[in-house]
Amino acid sequence: MLFTDPTKPIEERINSLIKELTVDEKIGLLTGHQAPIERLGIKERFIGTEFARGWSSHEETQFCTVFPQTIGMSSTFDKELINKAE
Repeated sequence: MLFTDPTKPIEERINSLIKELTVDEKIGLLTGHQAPIERLGIKERFIGTEFARGWSSHEETQFCTVFPQTIGMSSTFDKELINKAE
């Protein structure tokens, strides 16, 4: 698998990995808890989530409040909606 070869340029490695991943696997990598992709040797990861105005916990017994995230808000491209959320 080309993406595991550290002697190759990073762009080649990234493109190789993207080609190897299924759509479901790619979607699974968008979360704070990434399930392992054993067929590619990718381990389970807990990367957390950046909350611009909130806090999150991986513990089921710890509750939290999460406020709108600026990157998500800007992804709407809807200035009126963003102003309503502020």
